[in-house]
Amino acid sequence: MNSQGKVKQYYENGQLGYEGGFLNNEWSGQGKTYYENGQLRYEGGFLNGLRSGYGKAYWENGNLKYEGSYLNSLPSGQGKEYRENGDLWYEGNWTNGKWSGQGKAYWESGELLYEGNLLNGEFEGQGKTYYENGQLGYEGSYLNDLRNGQGKAYSENGKLWYEGNYLNGEMSGQGKFYDENGKVLYDGNWANDEMVK
Repeated sequence: MNSQGKVKQYYENGQLGYEGGFLNNEWSGQGKTYYENGQLRYEGGFLNGLRSGYGKAYWENGNLKYEGSYLNSLPSGQGKEYRENGDLWYEGNWTNGKWSGQGKAYWESGELLYEGNLLNGEFEGQGKTYYENGQLGYEGSYLNDLRNGQGKAYSENGKLWYEGNYLNGEMSGQGKFYDENGKVLYDGNWANDEMVK
């Protein structure tokens, strides 16, 4: 086999599997890979046989799966991920194939679900989550995908109903509870989502 240049490699069934750059017996440079059914699987950069640089990956049904930057075949840097039906699922920063850094996630309806900081694919640090109707549901601190620290929670019609401390996703510590008109109904300590009286 050539040590450099352009190559085409095939599946046992005769279907094209790869076409593109080749260097030192590895896929290198610009190239395309295909599913065994002939559908395009990936187009973009390769280095030492791994996806590298900018590229686009596709679902087997032909819809776009991911577009953005790769490092060692994993999404790294800026990129967008799509559901199998073609709808945008996430846009933002990646590290080692996981959502990390600033990003936005979306409901299947296309409405914004989350915007803020992420780490290893989970909500981490400051962020906001939204109801599927587009209304803000929570703004505050997260840890391991759960509300942790100071935050504000809103009803689906946009009314603030709680502000205060959270622990492992539950109201815990000091917090205020409001009625529909914004009147404080309780201001005090909470534990496991319950008022401590």
